Amino acid sequence: MSDMNDAFMTRVHDELNITISVDDVVRDKIEAFQKAIHGDLWYEPHMKAMRAARTVITLENVTMRQACEMAESIRIAKPDSYVNIESPKPGGDFICNVTWNAQCTEFLEYETYTEEGAEIIAEIKRQRELMPVNY
Repeated sequence: MSDMNDAFMTRVHDELNITISVDDVVRDKIEAFQKAIHGDLWYEPHMKAMRAARTVITLENVTMRQACEMAESIRIAKPDSYVNIESPKPGGDFICNVTWNAQCTEFLEYETYTEEGAEIIAEIKRQRELMPVNY
C-alpha cells in the first residue's frame, strides 16, 4: 500500500456512513413503477425513492479501513447490493464498491478487507486455476 493510500485508510474520521442500496430486483420494480406513474418524467421520483429505500449505517471515530471491513462483511451477506462508504461532509472521502458478486466474478484483483473475504477470493482463484482452458 502506498504512503498516500495508507494515510487515507488509517486516518480517523469522526463519522463515516455505510450505505446499502437495494438489490437489482427491487431497483427494477421501483423504476418500472415510477415510469408507469410519471412517464418521461420518471427519473427524479425514481432517484428520490431509491434514496429513501437505502439503508445508512453511521460509524463514529473509525478509520476508512475499519469502515471497509464492516462494509465487506455486509457485501458478503448481501452480495447483489452496492455497499458504499462516504463521509457526510461536503467533498468528504468516499469509496464506491462493486457488488460482492461482481467482485467474485469480474474483479478478483480488488482488495479485500476481511479474512472471510480474502478466503472467498482465494478459493475462487484456486478453482479457476483448476478449470481447463477452453479453446
